[in-house]
Amino acid sequence: RAGGLNPSEADLELWKSEVKSGLDVDGFKKFMGSKFDETNDSTDEIIDSFRAFDSSGSGMISVVELKHILTSMGEKMTNKEVQVLLDECDVDDGKIDYANLAKMLYSKD
Repeated sequence: RAGGLNPSEADLELWKSEVKSGLDVDGFKKFMGSKFDETNDSTDEIIDSFRAFDSSGSGMISVVELKHILTSMGEKMTNKEVQVLLDECDVDDGKIDYANLAKMLYSKD
């Protein structure tokens, strides 16, 4: 859910069985990309979701705000999970370009 999807509890149980051994960042991106494809959502919809938090219209989200969103809203991520994600992001002056983040998460490598 923190990744922009809204799976049912049954879906979550199924997905857990698909990734029994855990995921690294590449595995996470591939897994989320496949699930994202199943929803028929677009990267643009994820960008629009981030835009709701972008009051200045800069196209950027602060690392602090992103951490807060991912650890407190929807299906909460752990601080460790968020850090793994942030380690893969280009951070500029404490901010992340959320369009690039969405594309990174849902790219088809």
